Amino acid sequence: MPPHYELTGAAEDPTKFAQQTLNTIKASRFKKGVGGDDSDGEPTALGSALASILDLQLLGYPAWVVVGIIASTSILLYSLYQLTCLVWYPGRPTRAEIRPNVTQSIFSNPNISFADRAIQFFFPLLLAVSGLCWEGEGDEKTGPTPEMIEAVRKQAQGLSEMGYNPVVPDMSYEVTTVKIKSCDVLLHTPVPFDPSLKFERLPPLIVWCHGGGLTVGGSRDASLADFMRLLTQHNMCAGDTVPPMFASVNYRLAPEHKFPVPIEDVYEVLKFYAEGMGKTHSSMHVAGVSAGAYLALTAMKRAVEGNIKIDSVFAQEPMMEFTGEHESEFVNAYTRTCPPRWLKWCWDVYKEGIQDCDVYTGLNESGWWKKLGKNKDAPRFVVSVGSGDPMCGAAERLIGFMKDGTGLNVETFKTRASHACAVCDGATSEKIVNAFADNIFGDRKEADDAEDEEDSDDSFDE
Repeated sequence: MPPHYELTGAAEDPTKFAQQTLNTIKASRFKKGVGGDDSDGEPTALGSALASILDLQLLGYPAWVVVGIIASTSILLYSLYQLTCLVWYPGRPTRAEIRPNVTQSIFSNPNISFADRAIQFFFPLLLAVSGLCWEGEGDEKTGPTPEMIEAVRKQAQGLSEMGYNPVVPDMSYEVTTVKIKSCDVLLHTPVPFDPSLKFERLPPLIVWCHGGGLTVGGSRDASLADFMRLLTQHNMCAGDTVPPMFASVNYRLAPEHKFPVPIEDVYEVLKFYAEGMGKTHSSMHVAGVSAGAYLALTAMKRAVEGNIKIDSVFAQEPMMEFTGEHESEFVNAYTRTCPPRWLKWCWDVYKEGIQDCDVYTGLNESGWWKKLGKNKDAPRFVVSVGSGDPMCGAAERLIGFMKDGTGLNVETFKTRASHACAVCDGATSEKIVNAFADNIFGDRKEADDAEDEEDSDDSFDE
């Protein structure tokens, strides 16, 4: 039976109680038993060493207490340092990307809302895209390793699926994977709430292109899930019982696949589904955010030139190249959702080794848009930009080509938000979704109006 040590006065004197506890431990745990278990015996070498350490005093306090406080404080300070580096420093613009008295921090930039600022502050903690950047200059310039790229891709996909997975399974859709040449499509086909019934007409098809700087992202896209939910709600509020189909393109990514591979992938999907027009769907629309918006526009151009009918295009904050010609590139240089250094890396690896590369395939020319305006079957367009987006100026220049004397149906919106944060400007974001929905379901509304008018005329003649 181990020896019993009476500890008293804990409530009256906690310090004395702690010292008694230490004495008890030293007395009972580090001595050799001699003459039976109840004998105190002699202390072991280890016991003597530990007892000596526990008895050490430092600054008038037990040494183990002081060392523990110093170690805990060091760990806390190091963690705060790492957190500060992660939040403040990755992706910061270079000196060439900053103009004194022009460049705004995210906290003083009037182009973004408070909610946007909060998202930007924490965004580097959620997705470290700023780790995919060029480092150094000249011959010493280096980019991220394949392992770093793959790590960010997994992180981006995980974050995106956090927005996709909780939403889509609760919607009335059958999700299947379709192989189209060299890329996959995640097809979302609406299912009637009553399996015994069929839809009274074919649904429209939306070909969706995910964002991610042409280097990250996938078909299970959080932005897609958000638009699926919003468009379905819009459809139901309008009294329409036929939700749209969604084909999310899992196009190939840079740096493994250069320009124009992603455009070709989206074009092949449009070409594939064009053959099903009138059989599986009533109309075809192409849409995307950021890099997806860029692909939606360039693939649309390729499709129109191939005599494929595209009913409408939705391009939210299209990804644009930096030229140094637009003030937004400098005013909004501190954006964290889409750091300029990362975007430059994305464009460079996308175009790498290709001479005289026009990544817009002629879209930045007024002549092509004017020619498209003469086409009676030309698509309708909804394009939005963010006033806090460094690519805002270049996107507005593109919009100018689309609208200047072309006669095209182009609706444009400007949110008080940084890149890919339009949802923070709720009122404008709702208008964008409504305009997109009107282009998708407008044909049906016009057909219903025409049918009602015809019925009215018939009854009047009688």
